[in-house]
Amino acid sequence: MKDKNIYYQNFTKSIEDKVSQIDLLKKEINYEKIILELHDLNQNLKDLKTNLNHILKHDPLNDQEILKIEKEIAKLKDLKTKYQVNFFNLNKKQKELFKIFGNNENLIIKNEQRILFLNEEIYKLRQKINAFNNLKELAKNYQESIKKQQKIISNLKNDLSNIKQHQEIKKYNLKQELKKAKLYKNDLLKSSKLKDQNNKNILKIEQKIEIYKKLRDDLKNENKFYQKLNKKIDESLNRHKNAKIDDKYSFIVKNLNVWYDQKHALYDININIPKNKIIAIIGPSGCGKSTFLRTLNRINDSIPKFRVRGKIIFDDEYDIYKLKSIHNPYKKIELTDLRTKIGMIFQQPNPFPMSIRKNVSFSLKVSGIKNKILIERLIKKALKQANLWDEVKSNLKAIATSLSGGQQQRLCIARAIVQQPEVLLMDEPTSALDPKSSAAIEKLILELKKSYTIIIVTHSMQQAQRVSDYVAFFYQGKLIEFRKTDQLFNDPKEKETKNYLQGKFG
Repeated sequence: MKDKNIYYQNFTKSIEDKVSQIDLLKKEINYEKIILELHDLNQNLKDLKTNLNHILKHDPLNDQEILKIEKEIAKLKDLKTKYQVNFFNLNKKQKELFKIFGNNENLIIKNEQRILFLNEEIYKLRQKINAFNNLKELAKNYQESIKKQQKIISNLKNDLSNIKQHQEIKKYNLKQELKKAKLYKNDLLKSSKLKDQNNKNILKIEQKIEIYKKLRDDLKNENKFYQKLNKKIDESLNRHKNAKIDDKYSFIVKNLNVWYDQKHALYDININIPKNKIIAIIGPSGCGKSTFLRTLNRINDSIPKFRVRGKIIFDDEYDIYKLKSIHNPYKKIELTDLRTKIGMIFQQPNPFPMSIRKNVSFSLKVSGIKNKILIERLIKKALKQANLWDEVKSNLKAIATSLSGGQQQRLCIARAIVQQPEVLLMDEPTSALDPKSSAAIEKLILELKKSYTIIIVTHSMQQAQRVSDYVAFFYQGKLIEFRKTDQLFNDPKEKETKNYLQGKFG
């Protein structure tokens, strides 16, 4: 946008200079120079249109617009999955309503994208109208030149009619001057036709803008209709289901058992982990906390003789150990895509020995994203979400390992969220940090909850109480208790939980 404004200012100044030159030349009645100036001006206007089209074609939307659009589309996409968990508990009629709801949301998303495109096209057309209006202003000056030229032609004709017969040389010279004057007048008339042409061009563009506006308004009205319809469907489905607000789950774990060779590490784990909540996993060392966490995105697969039995359903869609949809056996997901959706933050910060920018963009390039503008935007967005942008924006080329421990951990979080996962797994992310850095990470975790489900393994009871919505207590490879944080700490149901919180073991 800045480039456009500078270009328009420079162009306006050059036009004003040209008009001033023409006014000076008209005083001298030097019409040959006026014609040359007008031809130069026409060429400048052609250049303007060419450059203007080039700028409009390549001008990306600014960060604020992109973020706003992303939020709107993310919000709409979130609505699509509102009833996924309970889909198979619905009756036939309700399932039909659910499908209509999903189709409507798809149409709303597409319409939002079309509206965005139309707004951009309307903006481009308005810029073209501004350019043509500049031409109209210049055309006014042509009329004055034509009138003066017509007066000169009339005077020459009068002189020619009054000349005496024996003054043949003078008569010949006057005819030549008259001929030249008429040619000048024709050139000026051609230039003055620009005004009519500009009016036609402006009219065409204004008609196009009106068509785009009508199409945009129709799309907005269409969206209002779908939103109103979906609201009714929403109310209808809500009346017939007993699901709680937390019945949207990131993971549904059923009868999970894990072995390392002959060692039985996890026993019959059953837990439903709600979306957009912070779940703290607590328990003494060796109780299976980290094993459970790493099982959720299959990092344990690389360990020799690791075995698993049971089911982990991710996002009420995929059985992660079969990499297939539970609804449609033909729908599959790659392990790399699964790990993109489930990010991991380790106990020790592990930035790559490369620049800050390359650390954050590493996974984007591995995923095949090549658009440099998009990559830079995603880097900036991730660093802002990780509360690190203001500290590193002036030196993104610095080696990541030169950052402090707390900054390195936030960089690792930025690297994990740049692909916009749905879940963040954190294995004691603050245990290697000083109190100040730990507090910064905890504050960040609370902010990230708005966009992600966060599962955090911690040995700190205080940290679990400060940041989590739910707490899962593991002991000797078993899930002893899983409740809301205040309930578990204030009124534990199980004896083992109570003993652990009182410090009798751990």
